[in-house]
Amino acid sequence: MNKSTFFSGQPIFTQLLKFIPRDVVLRITRDHRADRYCKRFSTYEHLITILYSVFNNCNSLREVTTGMLASEQRLSHLGMRYHPRRSTISDANNRRNAEVFGEIYFNLFERYAQFLSDSRTLQTQDSFDSLRNTTHSVGTTVRPVHMLLISFLFGPPG
Repeated sequence: MNKSTFFSGQPIFTQLLKFIPRDVVLRITRDHRADRYCKRFSTYEHLITILYSVFNNCNSLREVTTGMLASEQRLSHLGMRYHPRRSTISDANNRRNAEVFGEIYFNLFERYAQFLSDSRTLQTQDSFDSLRNTTHSVGTTVRPVHMLLISFLFGPPG
């Protein structure tokens, strides 16, 4: 039996992050100037924090920070330099525009669309147009970003 050892010994979350090219995130961040007034908590780290909260089904910033603190030794493997505090995440949620994460999502969707199931191709364009409009109209709230990331990982809504 021929098994690939490419992801051997790595946590599933780290394996999933390998599908998000860091250079793409940095380019989009630079285009939107999303890290303009940020000293330590970059857009990439914010994205990792959002994904962590979605995958671990966190309902509050306290759950996110507590969970990340428990796995603090593994944060460097995720590309994070330090453990973010609740206030840091809250400030980033308020200051950073959700359009940045929307563009990251749509870039990833274009990159990996060929690998997604084509059983719902007729509904896909309408669903993504409505999600794109939701993301642009909501502004700084994080919920549309969660919807986008979940739909990227588990398929488009509808």
